[in-house]
This record gives sequence, C-alpha cells and structure tokens, in this order.
Amino acid sequence: MSDSGEKKFWQTEEFRKLQDKWYGKLAKDGFEELEYFDHNNEPNTFMRRGATADLARQYTPDAARYYELAQQYYWAVRWSRWPAKYRTIWRMHSYGHTDDDVSKYLEKLGVKITRQEVRRRLNKMKSGFEAWRKRTVPKELKERDE
Repeated sequence: MSDSGEKKFWQTEEFRKLQDKWYGKLAKDGFEELEYFDHNNEPNTFMRRGATADLARQYTPDAARYYELAQQYYWAVRWSRWPAKYRTIWRMHSYGHTDDDVSKYLEKLGVKITRQEVRRRLNKMKSGFEAWRKRTVPKELKERDE
C-alpha cells in the first residue's frame, strides 16, 4: 500500500482480472512470462528459472553483434529455395532462441525434429551466413568483429 493507504494500480482487482485474461491468452499461444509478478508486492525484476543469470552470462558485445548480423542475414537472403522449417530454424536462432526452443516450436507445428537435428542444420547454415557476412559487412566493421 502507498503512504495514503490507496492500492497501487497493479494491486486492484480490475488489473488482476485483466492481467489474468491476457496472460491466459499468451499462455494458450505458448508464451511463458520470464518475470515473476506478485500482486501483493511491488513489481520486481526477479526472473523465473534463473533466467537473469542465464541472460547475463550469455550477453557479450560479440554475441549481440552476431545476432544482429544473423537477423540481417535472415531478412536479406532469398529463402524461397529452402524448406520452411529451415527458414524457421534460422529466424528463431537469429533472435536468440535455443535449439530446444526451436525443436519444440516446430513440433507444435507438426514438424518432428530433434534438438540435435536443429543444431546440425544450423551448423550447415552458418557457412552460408559467414560467406554472406564476408561479402556484405564493410571492411572496417569486419575488423571490429574479428
């Protein structure tokens, strides 16, 4: 409660109902909230399943640059010659999804593929990505990236 005894907006019944409604819709689509939210306390930055430590450990400027280029590659390449599942694998990879996330997502779409198969496909696709990067990224940025 605030000093005046009034509830914060996130402590109101109206907010709780609205939040439950939208979290329900998101959960139905497979979304899983990372942040922990307790209606009785202030919103906080606690993350579920140790995600805070995972994110902090994985982030580096080099990793950020890699994923930035991987996303550019996804949008620059003509994917029409690739099966849809390979396009999905690279797109999800370029946005930082794990191999396990990718295989589970594809499985929901009816595509049976293991986490190991996703990794093998990504390793093959990375050769095309590296060739594209060498052709596309200006020399001064290549030196920075290496």
